[in-house]
Amino acid sequence: NMGPKMSSSSQQQQQQPLPGRSSQQRHIPQSAPAPRGGPSGSTTMSKSGSGQLYQQQQLPQFAIPKDAVRRNFPHPDASTDEKLKKFSKTVHLEMDATDIVESVKMLEEINPDYYHAAITELFMDNIERDAKSREAVVKVIAQMFEQKIVGKADYLHALEEVFKLADDLIIDLPQLYKCIATFYVKFLHGRQIDLADLQNVAQPILASYGGVMLREVLHQYEGTYGQSATVMLWLSSSLNFADFIQLGSADKVEQYLRDNKLDYLLNSGSNALDMQTVGTQIKQFLKSGAKFVEIFGWVAEYVGPERVTSDEFIRTLTKAVIEHCIDNKTKLNVQEITKWHQILQKYIDSKPERELQAMYAIQRLVVELEHPQNLLHTILEQLYDNDVIMEGFSLWKDSQDPLEAAGKGVCLKGITQFMTMFMENSSDEDN
Repeated sequence: NMGPKMSSSSQQQQQQPLPGRSSQQRHIPQSAPAPRGGPSGSTTMSKSGSGQLYQQQQLPQFAIPKDAVRRNFPHPDASTDEKLKKFSKTVHLEMDATDIVESVKMLEEINPDYYHAAITELFMDNIERDAKSREAVVKVIAQMFEQKIVGKADYLHALEEVFKLADDLIIDLPQLYKCIATFYVKFLHGRQIDLADLQNVAQPILASYGGVMLREVLHQYEGTYGQSATVMLWLSSSLNFADFIQLGSADKVEQYLRDNKLDYLLNSGSNALDMQTVGTQIKQFLKSGAKFVEIFGWVAEYVGPERVTSDEFIRTLTKAVIEHCIDNKTKLNVQEITKWHQILQKYIDSKPERELQAMYAIQRLVVELEHPQNLLHTILEQLYDNDVIMEGFSLWKDSQDPLEAAGKGVCLKGITQFMTMFMENSSDEDN
């Protein structure tokens, strides 16, 4: 039932209503109700290898388990060492999901104080083996992270142990840093660790091999996740290239990057990120319960004023926010849309053409999800109740854009009641 402002749903939200569209004084809060332990934004100044200063928004570490920082990593006794070796030997090339779970289950026989040593054992057993063996190791460690069996501290300590042995390992394994990069690329992407963590534990080898290590990790990251994601990884680290590439001068560092086809990172600014990367980052912010001020600061820094009003950004933003607020690809989570609709409100900013682009994005998302029952109706009701979209409904309904025709007819049939009540309310307001 849609009252003067579809109040039936908004009353359930237990949220103070925002000022109406006519006030033009919409309040955009500086922080969202974040879960305990949610990240807080901070800004640091960083200097790139080119000598140009960038103000970089410190990104939250989204997937890092909230484990206490460990300072004691005991050496396993003979009995534990035998169990660790047995655990490591279960990792093999043809592991499926069930095998991985069974392998990790073996850790129940081992004191958790030694789980760091389990990761070290996996590294050392497989670092000289083929790529598929190393990938199997990564899958097992990913499962350990997922089950919160190990934390960031355990993983980094194990990695540090390998770096301490690097001078000996590289004698028989000249491609050591290419091999070892396999062990952490996935976890950099998942934000279990970041480049600053990597740089910190790699201290023993930076003077001799820091540049090689950085080259290999960035090449593998780019090969797996793309150039824009690699730019994002670097920008979010707030590191200098000289932190890895210790060649004595900025010119030599720049030349090293050019020689290794990494010079695209030298002057990476807001235009370097494609919209797919932007959408992914926004969803990570929402998942982590980041503060609004942090999200807005990131958008200003990495999307930039030229693109923030573009059709492409409005569509990307709308899809990211709405998709985050849908449970099981079928039902809108009203609590989540109540929390996050202000982001859409800020960037759509009551502009009819931006509202239309948001509607196109919602249409495409619902078509992609194969028209879950009542989903589109619920989404539009919430956006209307919260003053996100008004004129855009009519513009979308009347649009004849052939590029946006796919699935529109089914969408319109599913929201007949909504559109009727919307048109009636619009008529009443005009009167």
